[in-house]
Amino acid sequence: MIMIRNLLKTLIGSVTPFQVLLACVLGSLLGFLPIAEGGTIAALVMLLLLLVLDANLFLAGIVAAGMKLVSIVAAPLAFELGRLFIDGPTRPIAAALVNGPVTAWLGFDSYLAVGGLILGLVTGVVLGLVVSKTVLKLRRLLGGLEEGSDAFRALMQRRSIRWAAWVLFGGVPKGGFASSATRRGIPFRITGVVVSGLLLAAVLSGVWMLSGDVARGLLAREMTRLNGSTVDIDDLDIHWFGGRAELTGLQISDAGDLDRNLFEATRLAADLDVESLLRRRFAIDDVIVSGARLETDRRRPALRDVTSDVAPSEDERSPGEIDGLPLPEGNLEDHLRTAREWKSRLERIRDVLQKVADRTPPPAPPGTGSPASGRDTLEAWLREQVDLHGYAGVRATHLIEDAPTVLVRRILASDIRGRDDDAPTHDILVTSISTEPRLIESPPTLEIRSSDESLSAGVELGGISSVGGQNRFEIELRDLPAGRIVEQLVDSANPPFSGGSIDASMIGIFTLRPTISLAGPLEVVLRNCTIRIANESAMIEELPVRFDVGGRLDDPAVALDEPAFAAALEKAGATALAARARNEAQSQVDRGLQNLENKTGIEIPEDVRKGIGEVIGGGLDGLFGGNRDKE
Repeated sequence: MIMIRNLLKTLIGSVTPFQVLLACVLGSLLGFLPIAEGGTIAALVMLLLLLVLDANLFLAGIVAAGMKLVSIVAAPLAFELGRLFIDGPTRPIAAALVNGPVTAWLGFDSYLAVGGLILGLVTGVVLGLVVSKTVLKLRRLLGGLEEGSDAFRALMQRRSIRWAAWVLFGGVPKGGFASSATRRGIPFRITGVVVSGLLLAAVLSGVWMLSGDVARGLLAREMTRLNGSTVDIDDLDIHWFGGRAELTGLQISDAGDLDRNLFEATRLAADLDVESLLRRRFAIDDVIVSGARLETDRRRPALRDVTSDVAPSEDERSPGEIDGLPLPEGNLEDHLRTAREWKSRLERIRDVLQKVADRTPPPAPPGTGSPASGRDTLEAWLREQVDLHGYAGVRATHLIEDAPTVLVRRILASDIRGRDDDAPTHDILVTSISTEPRLIESPPTLEIRSSDESLSAGVELGGISSVGGQNRFEIELRDLPAGRIVEQLVDSANPPFSGGSIDASMIGIFTLRPTISLAGPLEVVLRNCTIRIANESAMIEELPVRFDVGGRLDDPAVALDEPAFAAALEKAGATALAARARNEAQSQVDRGLQNLENKTGIEIPEDVRKGIGEVIGGGLDGLFGGNRDKE
């Protein structure tokens, strides 16, 4: 009843056509804006305009509620309109808004928000014109009856009728219905200006005082999404005038074991670049991590974040080559009994890199012609983003210029301890981490060093930086006890080597698209080990072994460089082992050819047999846990 009364009061009472038009436009804009994603600040601006401008609040509320329902159905249309504005002829305007002071906060990088503004404006103007004209016609009709009909005037003078009019639409307007048709008003509310000023001051004060809590919640949610399970932050204190932020009680849970933390730190301190905030840029110069530990127990189990699941790759097969490097055949199961555990670890790394690739737009700028096919087209990337994050979660990050939205120039974590307090500590250095690495000349890097120099590793994402290049990685292990490797081999009961220690290093490259794949040699040096091949064995002080590794990161192929291994055996003085190795390889060739003859019925000439044996001559297929009887 109250809603009907207010509606009739709007149509018949003292509300001016201008108020009706403003109410429809602002209400429609509010209804079509995705408030939760990209349109939060813009929606607050619309609310302030509703208070300041002389718009009818009741009508604006009805229109906003109705258009919010329509916006759910019209999301695909709004998204396409946003694409037209952002990636079409008006792209320079969109880029200026995305990178401009203050306007950068209004969500013009959100396809759905921009499309919602366009759709809301058009719908609001059309609806406002229709409703305002309807109101004018109704009021003129009533005004005409009031002026030209004595019976109507007499009827409206009755107490019962005037009481009913008050109940239904707030009473007869002062001056009669004729005066309401020509009524005009000032375009803004004095009280609205005062209330908006007080509200804005309260909001800014609240944001200032509660910025730490708000930022803590946003940071924890985003890190949880990236990690795949709960990330806890006890407190985040931001000192705006000092350009300093301090975070305490960071816990990053293990998505594979929800009762443990992958990483935790008691305190993180960072220097902030406050001047860039007007352009919605968050630049952090230096982050120092204190009290860091790895693999600690959680007080309460973490929760897995289902929204962080990465989209499956369009092609799960390993590529044939990476940057011209042919990839080996084989798999981890041929060599390692613990292959499943290693694959699980590699899958975690793959998921992190996959999220980096998913949030990196294609290199070809919109409007310049897309590549012929594949994932590196804007169209394919947008479809993938919609599948991953929905229409509201897709951002036009390719419009961001000059500086990335978030940039962390340096993170240093020293003396990181694990579960064993007596074990060596580790130092981690991360540089140039940003949301838009294409805008930064120095590529993102990660370095890890152990205090006893037994481990050093590094990753460089040159392929996504502004200067371009390859994505590279390197890892080096020193003085690793051979027993730790032997116990993981497929044939651990009769291992090809025992005793001594192992040094290992690998320098290679990897790709992010179309699949996350790697390629590179694994150089292993066995020191003071006993080497066994068939019935022969020898003690060798130093023996280099090379493996070719390549393929999908979560399922790489591993192959022994057999000729180089045989040559290394001879050089190490194990001539008998080298001869035995070649005989073993030749016997495998003979078995394979014999199987081929049995299956095909075709006899292979002896000279062909000999030629194949010479080509494969140094083969040691099956050593270090590989299959010995491949057919």
